[in-house]
Amino acid sequence: MHTLLAFVVAGVSGLVLGCSSAPSAREAAEGGMPDGGGSTSDAAPPEHDATAPPAHDAAAPPAHDAALPANDGGACPSDACSSSPADAGTVTSLEGGGEGGPSTWNLPTDMTVVCRTGPVTSASAGFSMPAGGSIDFGGPVPCVWTRNGGNGSIGLSSAASNPDGSPNTDVQPSGYRVMFPAGQVNDAAWDMYFDHAGGTGSYYIGWKQRWQPRGSFSALLSALDSGDSKAWAPKGPAGGDLTIMSFMGSGNLPVIGLDFQGVDDHDIPDVNQTGGSGTIPVTSAMTLPAALADQGAWDQEEILITSTGAVATSSVSLYVNGQLAGTATGVTNATAWTATEQYLSRSIYSGTETTTTYTDIDEVTVAVK
Repeated sequence: MHTLLAFVVAGVSGLVLGCSSAPSAREAAEGGMPDGGGSTSDAAPPEHDATAPPAHDAAAPPAHDAALPANDGGACPSDACSSSPADAGTVTSLEGGGEGGPSTWNLPTDMTVVCRTGPVTSASAGFSMPAGGSIDFGGPVPCVWTRNGGNGSIGLSSAASNPDGSPNTDVQPSGYRVMFPAGQVNDAAWDMYFDHAGGTGSYYIGWKQRWQPRGSFSALLSALDSGDSKAWAPKGPAGGDLTIMSFMGSGNLPVIGLDFQGVDDHDIPDVNQTGGSGTIPVTSAMTLPAALADQGAWDQEEILITSTGAVATSSVSLYVNGQLAGTATGVTNATAWTATEQYLSRSIYSGTETTTTYTDIDEVTVAVK
């Protein structure tokens, strides 16, 4: 089975947020860095065969969090989208600005937004990234991220310097940048999380992502020394163990996807061609065109889990650049999602990374129901 998956503020020089490879107190208690960072073996098991990032040590949210208020109005106009995955693809982005690319999102109007960064810059309302402290990207619906480990560094994509202090020759209008440093073996480049209302099993996350331009997907894989890369790890009780990928490798293509590692323990889409239930075959619509070309363009990715409240009847819809790429049904889902973890990492057992590279992320939205 598969687990797929500095800070320099413009105008403020020398502010660098990094994280050493020494394990934190939490990681030491759990036996090392997340995702098997203590391993030195370069032997590669079958592709995507990995363990999930560990759950963070956060207190459970109060019971009343399951009863959610109405949408905060930051999702989409009431006449612009539907709660049905099949026709929820006409939501106009309300943030404005940003780095261009698709302007439609697929967030159902009846979900509660618990995080919406908008385009991330040092001018974002509420923006805060102190060295050694929690991170608040600001935006329309702020969320404060607690650092949880990682061996890389994080900074603004619009800054004059990269998070590792090197000159930024690839400046973007907005977004944040995470460095994947050379010389690492399987550890996360950056790991942080925030707790939020859990809902009853429905979950949405949308974001934009790009990679350091290298000219081709094969060049990106060579730089990472890995066939895929993780992005998010939502957490919750009763089956709430999920890895959402930056991209999954399907032959010579990067595709949108995720891996339920709890009850079902399978990939969506079926990149390993198991033919199992609760997933769907890979199609061309799932390809991430910017990652495939790897020339610095942005891909917009969205994952929507729609829970019916019954076991093994939830659905998972995948959206690429505003368009529905596929929906898997009959998925055994968590009863709630009480935290969202950003877990930027290559796949475990990928060997030693030989090249320092980076990824940019922007316009993150998380919602539950």
